[in-house]
Parts: sequence; C-alpha cells; structure tokens
Amino acid sequence: MSVINSIILGIIQGLTEFLPISSFGLLVMLRDRMGLEQTAGILFEAILHLGTAASVVAVFRKDFSRILAEIAGMGVDLAGNVHVWFHNRRSPEEDLPYHALTAGTWRKLSAMVLTACIPAAMIGYSARRLVKMAAASSFIPGALMMVTALFLLVTDLSRTDEGSASAVTGFDAAMWMGICRGLAVFPGLSGLGLSLCSGMLCGRTRRYAVKFSVIISVPVILGAFALELGNFPDAGTYAISAGSIFAGVLAAFAGGILTIRFMLLLTQRIRLRWFALMNFIFGVYTLISVFSQN
Repeated sequence: MSVINSIILGIIQGLTEFLPISSFGLLVMLRDRMGLEQTAGILFEAILHLGTAASVVAVFRKDFSRILAEIAGMGVDLAGNVHVWFHNRRSPEEDLPYHALTAGTWRKLSAMVLTACIPAAMIGYSARRLVKMAAASSFIPGALMMVTALFLLVTDLSRTDEGSASAVTGFDAAMWMGICRGLAVFPGLSGLGLSLCSGMLCGRTRRYAVKFSVIISVPVILGAFALELGNFPDAGTYAISAGSIFAGVLAAFAGGILTIRFMLLLTQRIRLRWFALMNFIFGVYTLISVFSQN
C-alpha cells in the first residue's frame, strides 16, 4: 500500500467516523479496490480507528478526564463498600452506611459509559471470527449498509420529537446503545448510526445520543485494536510499511480534529432519512459491483 492510498483511507475514516455511515464498510470496499491483502487490511482498518479515537479524546479531553476520575472514584467507593459490608457483618451494632456509587451527574454518566461498554466488549470479542469472515466478503458490507439505512429510516419516521429524558438517567438506553456499538464491528453497520437510533428510540435527545455514542466509541475502538494485536506477526501485515501506517493514522486524526464538531452538528440537525439514503446508495453500489464481477 502506498502512502497516498493510506492518506486517502485515513481521511475517509476521519470523515465518516462521525457520520451515521459505516466507515469500516467503506474501508473494506476501498481495500478491495486497492487490492490490499485481507489480514493486513483488517489490521490497518483497526489502526486507522486509533486516529479517530485520538481525535475524539483530543476534542472531548475534559469530558474524558472527568469520566476517568469518576470511574476511579467509583472503584474506591466500591472497595470501601466491601470493607463496610465486612465491618457490618462483624459488628451489627455499629452499622455503617454504604457509599453511593452513582451519586452526582458525572458519576451517573460514567456508570452509563461502563454499562454501554460491557455489552459492546462482549459482542466484539464473541464475534471476532465472524467479523473477519464478513470483512473478507464484498457482499456482506453492501448488504449491511442497507440494514443501517433501514434503521435510520425507521428511526426518522417514528420520531416526532427530540426526547425529554435527562442525560443522567436511562441505564437501559446506555445498554442498548452499547449493544448497537458492539454489533457495528461488522463492516457495513454504522456504530454511530445504530447507537444513535437506539438512543433516540429509548427516549434520549439526538444531541445527547450523538455525543454519548461518540464517547463510548473510544473504548470500543481500543478494544477492537487490542484484539487485532495478535495479527502483527502475520506475513500479510508486512504488506503495509510503517510510513504508510503513520501517514494513515495521522490523516485520520487530522480529519477527525478538523471535522468532528461540524459533523456532530450536521448529524444533530439533518434528518436521518438523508443519511439512510447515503447508506442505501453505497450499499447498492457495492452489491452491483459484486454481481458485475461475477
């Protein structure tokens, strides 16, 4: 893979990661056009996602710092509750109160992020072999893009308001958004699109659903990359030079930094049916390409 091709893929990754369009599906489609070897291609796509994850952390660094601090605080309080439980068992007459693990807005939000990450991690780990099989196919990404289009269209037609639920409640919504993020490991399914739809259908506002989905994408991306680390020794990995990898990641990071706020604003205001149309067009194009080659 040339450096120019890496930069092109990185820019596309940086732009589409923040739209309800499957960046993985588009990268698989372009990977086939470039003739990149499958094993190296999947690893390279996971590496490109690191660039967009870094751009999300850079833009929302204050949010992530606070969330990490609150998660650490929950860990300390949980350990304290274990101590309180043993103390109350030994001395019932000196019953000590337990610490509230989710007291406060940021603490609840951090707990919701953890709630979303658990099913996403379980699905991503369980489906890792199926993902490789799906990424090896040109048909499946195109078909799943049309599935994404259907989800977006159904959500757009079924929503008549922008929700009224508070951002600090709704662990059920966080769980469903995490499930959808986990399913989006398959090429063609948009992580932002599916989690946005599930959040809105659970009563979240579009603004909250978009930002929450972007935040939980970071641990999901890091987990997917960790699963791909075992592919580094494979022979196909060396089809990509270190310079191409660096150029692609840098392009994805720069594209994310330059466009993330605009894309988030665009996602929040434009009707989802237009993104459904875009997914449908990409899916049809991919399927036509597959059948024309046969």
